[in-house]
Amino acid sequence: MTEQDAELDSLFAAHTVALRERYAHAVAATGYASLLVHAGSPPAVFVDDQHYPFRVNAAFKALVPLTDVPDSWLYFEPGKTPI
Repeated sequence: MTEQDAELDSLFAAHTVALRERYAHAVAATGYASLLVHAGSPPAVFVDDQHYPFRVNAAFKALVPLTDVPDSWLYFEPGKTPI
């Protein structure tokens, strides 16, 4: 692992801690126990069996650094590791 990779890992870890704190506050404020974040689905071409290119939901990508995972979900519950 290069020094730049280690720095990026550290920055991403701090980023996810901040986002998890924000999500925990939002979940508490609404009275819910957890949150589901959808990666999104590729939109279908009208009257065709093909789809447009997939673009991942920004809220999903902020916590999961993956861009080619259509129809994936992130389960967030405050105090627990997101699944």
